[in-house]
Amino acid sequence: MRYPALLACTALTLMASAGPSFADDVTARRLFVADHAEAKVTAIDLGTGATLDTFALESPGVLYTTPSNQAVYAVEGAANRVSAISSGIAIEDHGDHGDIHVSSASGHRGHCSG
Repeated sequence: MRYPALLACTALTLMASAGPSFADDVTARRLFVADHAEAKVTAIDLGTGATLDTFALESPGVLYTTPSNQAVYAVEGAANRVSAISSGIAIEDHGDHGDIHVSSASGHRGHCSG
């Protein structure tokens, strides 16, 4: 198994595709894994299995996603804070179809404490 530390983690999978299936459709699948031993979140491309990026946390986090799947929140209970990570996947809804925009996952500079 490529990620043996998954036994002590929280995983969140984000999948997006733009509208009905056509030949030029774009699909993006990313797995965000919160490592409870090293206090970090790893973004993995499910199509290739490659690690896209790793985001350091102050304490182990539990992951939640926004309804749009554009961001992942890491709730760091021991540090009493929440960190936000952009999934890099956004769908612009046009009613009859959606345009998917795929970019790098990125950590936001700010966080909420308290």
